[in-house]
Amino acid sequence: MVLAAALACSLAACGGTDASSGDLPTLTPEPITSTSPTSTPSTTPTPTADPTQVVTKYKDLTLVFNQPANVAVETRPALKAYKLFQQAFRRTLGTNTFDPSLKTIAAPAVLDYVQKVLKNQTKDGDRLGGTLTVTATVEEAKTGIVLIGGCFDQSKSYGIHSDGTRFGNDLVKRKPRLGIQAITIRSAAGWRVSEYKLQSTPC
Repeated sequence: MVLAAALACSLAACGGTDASSGDLPTLTPEPITSTSPTSTPSTTPTPTADPTQVVTKYKDLTLVFNQPANVAVETRPALKAYKLFQQAFRRTLGTNTFDPSLKTIAAPAVLDYVQKVLKNQTKDGDRLGGTLTVTATVEEAKTGIVLIGGCFDQSKSYGIHSDGTRFGNDLVKRKPRLGIQAITIRSAAGWRVSEYKLQSTPC
C-alpha cells in the first residue's frame, strides 16, 4: 500500500507538470491479502488400552479374565503374557490336551506345574468345566520384571467324568477363591511367566 500511494503522488499532485491532474488515471491500490500457514495436527497414535475383561471358552470350561483399565504402557506386554498363559493353561484343562504355546510363555518350572495339574486331573479320565474367573492386578513393576497379583475364583467350576456327569470338588467348596501370585520376566524371546502359584489365603 505504501508503494501504491507513492506512485499516485508522483503522477498527480506532487509537482507533475506534463498534464492536468484531471487527465490522469486514478490508481486504486489493490488489497493486500496474507495467508497464514495451516497447522497440521499431530498424528502420533495414542496406544489403545486392552479390554478390561476377556471371556474365552474351551469346551465346557469358560475363562473370565479381568484386568485393570489404567495399566501403564510399559507394563502391558507383561500383563498380556500373563493373560495368554492363563488362557493356554485353561485350554489345557478344558480339553485335557497340553497346549504347546505354553512353552513360549512359561518357564520350565511353571510348565512342570501345569503338567502336574493336568496329569492329576486326567488320571481318571476327568476334565474341568464351569467358569473360572481370574482377576489380575499389577503389584510391582521394574525394568524387565513385573509382579502380578489378583484373585482366582473357582466357585463356579466343576469336574466332568468321562461319561459326561458332573461332580463337585471338596477343595473348591472349602476354598472357592484364592489369591494368585505370578512373576513375569522379559527375555530375548519376549515376556513369559517365570513363577506362578495359588496362595492359601482367600481373596
